[in-house]
Parts: sequence; C-alpha cells; structure tokens
Amino acid sequence: MVDLSANEGQIIAVIVGSVPLVFLLVWFLISTAVARIGGWTSLWRAYNKSHSDEVPKKLGVHSGSVRFSISYTGTLRFGSTDSGLVLSLFWPFSIAHPELLIPWSDISAMASKTIIGQPTVVLSFAKVKGVNLVISQKANSDMQQKVGSQWPTVGNIVSL
Repeated sequence: MVDLSANEGQIIAVIVGSVPLVFLLVWFLISTAVARIGGWTSLWRAYNKSHSDEVPKKLGVHSGSVRFSISYTGTLRFGSTDSGLVLSLFWPFSIAHPELLIPWSDISAMASKTIIGQPTVVLSFAKVKGVNLVISQKANSDMQQKVGSQWPTVGNIVSL
C-alpha cells in the first residue's frame, strides 16, 4: 500500500494554488465569448481606439446592452473626443473588450421602448450592421447635454 499522507499537503497546495489560475482562465474565456457574441469584437475591428491619440472627455458610466441582450450593467464608460464617441469597460470587465472610438458621423440614434415599455435609445453604427447599443433615455439625455450638437439626434420610435 502507498502512504499518501506525506504527499497530501503537496497535493492540496497544488490544488489551492491552481484555483486563481483556473479562475483567471475561465474569466478570460467568458469575457472573450461575451465580446464575440455581443458584437464588441466586431465593433473593435471597425472602430479601434488605438489608432487615435486623442484624450477623451469623460461623460460618465451608464448601462447598455448589445446584440443578443448582452448587458453591460454599470460598467460601460462613455467618453467623447472631437472625432467621436469613446466606449470602454471597467477592469476586469474590459478583458477582451478594447476601447472603441466611433466617429460621430457613423452613429445614428433611434428612440425605442423595451418590452415593458421603458424608453430607450438604440445607437447604430455605420460600419457594423447588426450590432446596436441600447441605452436608457436618461443616459442619452445626459450625454446629449454633455456633448451638445455632436451627439446624434434621436429619430422615430422603433420596436425592440
């Protein structure tokens, strides 16, 4: 018979030591899946912020949802530059979600309502069809007030 009592401490140490690594790997995989499914990856391919040296003016943190109702609740940071809208997420939610810079001319906005009747605004992007960002009417008004005439004018109501 093999005496495992001498190795039990080492085995437990390896298991406990690997938990953070497994957690980080799972977090990375889930973040990557969310970015791909929700459309953030597609937006990044079209609107990569790393091509700009402009420092964005901070507009605030709001919630929003993208394709397949993937929601960024309280983690979505909005900013603006003369060139466009900057979108980013707080760390650690920003893993697989690089910062975006979307030109003002590529953004259109339509008024909408959720299934329960809450007023929202749907932001659409010219270079990425099928990926929209849905924000609350309050968030839209807040940013429109901060950005001014550069913020897209909201069009007619559409149903979600």
